Order: sequence, then C-alpha cells, then structure tokens
Amino acid sequence: MFGDIYAHFINYNIQTALFTAKEREVKKVNKQRQHDYKPNRNVTAGLLKRFLVKFMLGPEKELKHWIKDFYRQIIQTMEPIRPEKNKERRRRIMRGTERHIYESNYRHAF
Repeated sequence: MFGDIYAHFINYNIQTALFTAKEREVKKVNKQRQHDYKPNRNVTAGLLKRFLVKFMLGPEKELKHWIKDFYRQIIQTMEPIRPEKNKERRRRIMRGTERHIYESNYRHAF
C-alpha cells in the first residue's frame, strides 16, 4: 500500500523531467497556435507506463528511438491551458418537459 504512493511520486518526477526537456519545443508549438498548450499529464502517464519498462530494461541501441517516439507522442497529446477552470459549475434547472425519457432497448411483446 505504501509502495504505491512512492511509485506515483517516481512516475510524476520522471514525467516532469521529460516535460522540462521538451519545454523549448512546446513553446515553439505554442507560437503557431492561438491558445497556449501544455502536455496532457494523464495521457502521458499512461504512455510513460508503457515506455518506462522499455527505457529501463530494453537494449541501449533502441533507447534513443524510444525516447524520440515518446516525445513525439507527448507533442501530439497536448491540450489547451484553460484559465479559470475551477469556476463553480452553473446548474441548469430541468423543467417537466425536459426530463430524460429513456427508451427501452427491446420491442414490446404485445
């Protein structure tokens, strides 16, 4: 149980180190776009889980190729930076005519 949190810390630190290595390229991509973008941490965490075993246990000859492929996928999965994303959600009031009507997924017998 306690080893789990350390694994998350290690994964997060490796992820951050890999992001900072590509910071210059992210800035170059942001100059071409209307909004600022950043790497998606959830997607890259999933990618890193796959690549980390290759990085640690794979042959040294292919290491450069795998890192280049990982960086390419980081740049592809960037998301826009959303200012004020923690705003309170405004709930809509549903009226009687707007209630959800669920249709059954089968035909009636009679």
